[in-house]
Formats: sequence, C-alpha cells, structure tokens
Amino acid sequence: MVNTCVISFIPRNGRKSKKGIPIYCRIKIGKTIAEFSTKIRAKEGLWNNEFKRLSPKAEYSDSLNQSLDELDKKLKDLYFEFKGKNSSPISAELLKDIYFGKHIKVNGIIQLTEVFIKDMDKELAEGSLKNYRYTYRALEKYLIKDYKRKEIPLESISMKFAVYFEKYLKTNTSCTQNGAMKHLQRLKAILNYGIRIECLKYNPLSAYKIKFKKVLPKYLNKHELQTIESAIFQDKTLNNTRDFFLLACYTGLSYIEVKNLTKSNIIVGFDDNLWLSTTRQKTGTKEEVPLLPKAIAILNRYLTHYKETFPIYSNQAINRNLKKLAKLVNLNKNLSYHSGRHTFATTIALANGVPLETLQKVLGHNSIRSTQIYGQIMNEKVSQDFAKLIV
Repeated sequence: MVNTCVISFIPRNGRKSKKGIPIYCRIKIGKTIAEFSTKIRAKEGLWNNEFKRLSPKAEYSDSLNQSLDELDKKLKDLYFEFKGKNSSPISAELLKDIYFGKHIKVNGIIQLTEVFIKDMDKELAEGSLKNYRYTYRALEKYLIKDYKRKEIPLESISMKFAVYFEKYLKTNTSCTQNGAMKHLQRLKAILNYGIRIECLKYNPLSAYKIKFKKVLPKYLNKHELQTIESAIFQDKTLNNTRDFFLLACYTGLSYIEVKNLTKSNIIVGFDDNLWLSTTRQKTGTKEEVPLLPKAIAILNRYLTHYKETFPIYSNQAINRNLKKLAKLVNLNKNLSYHSGRHTFATTIALANGVPLETLQKVLGHNSIRSTQIYGQIMNEKVSQDFAKLIV
C-alpha cells in the first residue's frame, strides 16, 4: 500500500485567546501524524469546518486562506520531491523537519563538521567549540592539499584517510603529537555524531588508536613565581597581565572562569572567610576555592575599579604578553595563562601539604585521575632534588 500525504488545517479551540483560535497544520502520511502552528488565528465562529478555511466574513480571509493554500502546496511539493530522490520512507515528522529546514542531507565530511558545530553550539563550552573550528579548518586545508577539493564524500573517510591526515598535521602544521591526536579525537566525535543523525551507519575510524604522548604540565616554582610577582613594568598592559596571571596562580581558575568572574562569585564561606564560587565551564562541576590574601588583593583592585566583570584581555593577548613578560625577567619558560592553574596545583597547593582529594574538589575535576598528574609532577621534582645529593 502506497502512503499518501494528506494536509489539513484544524482549529485548536483549547488554546483560544482574545486574538482568536490558533489554526494548526496537520500532516498525515500513512499512520504517522505531525502538527505545527500556522501562526494564523480565527475569531470564534469564523472558521469553516467543511472547507477547512477561514469564513469569507473573517477579516483578511482572502490573504490568510491564500497563505494556507500555499502552505498546503509547499508541503506536498516537498513530499513528492523527497519521494523522487529517496528510496527510504518519509514520515510526517520528517516532512515537517524538511519544511522547517531541520532535515539536511549530509553527504560530505566538511558538511558534517559544519552541522556538528552548529548543532553543538548550546551543548559545548566555547573553548571546545573553538577547538572543533580548528579541526574544521585543518580538514579543509588537508583536503585542498591532498585531494585538490574542498569536500569529499563520507564514504571516502577510512583508516587510510586518518593515517594520512595525521601525517599531514605533523609535517605541514605546527601540531605536536598530542595536537594531532586532539584533531583526530575530535574527528572521531564528529563521525559518531554522523551516526546519531543517521547519515552514517558506523564510524570508519572507531578502531583508530589515539596515542597521546605523556607531557607534564608547565608550572612555576616558588622562586620563579616570586620573580614575576615582584617585577614592575613600564608598560601598563604587562603589569595588568602579570596580575591576571597571578590570580590564576593563587586561585587555580582557568582563563574562561576569570573572564566570566563577577562580584557575585565572591561569597562568605561557612568559616566566615571569603571564598570564590564558580562553575567549571569545561566539566560543569562546581568550584569553591578559599581565597588567599594575594588573590583577594588582586580581586579588590580590579573588581572595585571596574565595578562588575573582571577586565581581562583576550586569551591570545594574555599568552602573547606572558611571553614578553617572561623574556623581560629572564625566565626561560614558555608560559601560557593555563600555566597559572598548574602553578596553583603544584607550588601553591601540593607543595604546601594540600591532599590530592582536596585539590580535586578545588580544581573542579570530575575524576581524581585528572588531579593525580600533579602528584606525578611533585614526585619527579623530589627525584630531581635528591639526584643533586648524590656525590
């Protein structure tokens, strides 16, 4: 039996208001039904149930009935267009999605990546979305270089594709081993999303091994921290950058958490001392940090002056300024803003006896494994210090 598409318009009497009764469009294909509001309303008694249109007595009935006729035709045209191009069945809900532009036929890897980024806009943190955009651009450049095309079909994505994409990232970009693995990890996530939206039956890279190289986080020791802390620069921007970085060193906050900081995040804790209460954007975990005196001094200086939000520069500008700052104080380290969070975990917390379990809670880590890497750093430091004693 061939399923036909029936379009009808029905009044929703239970939702009537002073503006009238809303008219809904009902799509029926076989046993499937979908409905949506037409945004048209009819005054009570001015809807013709026999013809399923507004009564001629209704205001603007001609133009409104014409809109309903056009909607009827548009839906049927979309139905027959889909049937002509696809062997798969179409449901009423699918036709509704096609009408509202929610159903997009995804054929290529670049198109799938675009759809993923658009659909994940509300689900992923901005930092994660930014990283997916980096992967999107890396894929674009790779396709142009190796395929001389801007797009390839999803059927072309294979283990071989991943091998050569990894090789491209390591030889044609500034990616390290871990940077390349991050791109491939994100590519696998995009392909998994393709399964969810039914444009792929399986992930062709599911067996591809993601191999991260063990790299211990960069941090400042006590002497290096004091060197930066005591430095005074002629450039106001560098002085501000130093203070913003020190705030991370004494609170463990990431860049985005400092950027979103307001006075309302500073609370009086159960111990009558000042605490910083935020939500870790990366994991959604609550972070509550007792404020150290040096952190309080920086917060007072900047939040008092700027009243509400913390006036931090962009992440790129901060990292650029930190490199200038390190050079000026003869510090041979490639600093980034996140180095401040690592410094808090090691030099400020663990080196002063804070247990890993407490540090996990303060840093907002979901898993203790994320925190244990700082314990490994401290063990390595102990080993290096004792090695100096060997004579």
